[in-house]
Amino acid sequence: MSWSPPVTYASNAQAAYLAQFFLGTPSSPDSYVAMVEVVSIKTDDFTVTEIDFTHLLSPNSTEESGPGLAKPGNVEVTGHFTGDATQWTNPIDLATGQSTAGLAPIVCFCEVKSPVARNTMTYTAQGSGYVTKFALGPFENNKPIDVALSLKITGQPTRTVA
Repeated sequence: MSWSPPVTYASNAQAAYLAQFFLGTPSSPDSYVAMVEVVSIKTDDFTVTEIDFTHLLSPNSTEESGPGLAKPGNVEVTGHFTGDATQWTNPIDLATGQSTAGLAPIVCFCEVKSPVARNTMTYTAQGSGYVTKFALGPFENNKPIDVALSLKITGQPTRTVA
């Protein structure tokens, strides 16, 4: 019996270079502004609650479980702080309601875009959420100043690859 190597192919995976994070205004989901100097975007879209259905007569002495409701996740964005309004003014306004005369935090729109499949297609995720964290720093020698933003997703985002 002769040996033959497994069939291989070139991967279509790629680095996240050119990916962007956008925030939209509460009044217009089609009016997005890109956040500058983004280093990392992580989406934790949802988790599904596990419901325990185990009872005293569960078969084979085995616990039973089933799916519950989907719980929206978070979007985590980090970058290099430059003082640009897209990193500073927009998130704080949305988190504190400053843009609406100090009312409660505002549900806003967000979008993530990234080239995929060796730049032949674009992944787009759009949804709504509210700012749950805004952080600056650390402020250290020989390092860029970090900016971090977290949004809690409300509902289910739409995702496309085209």
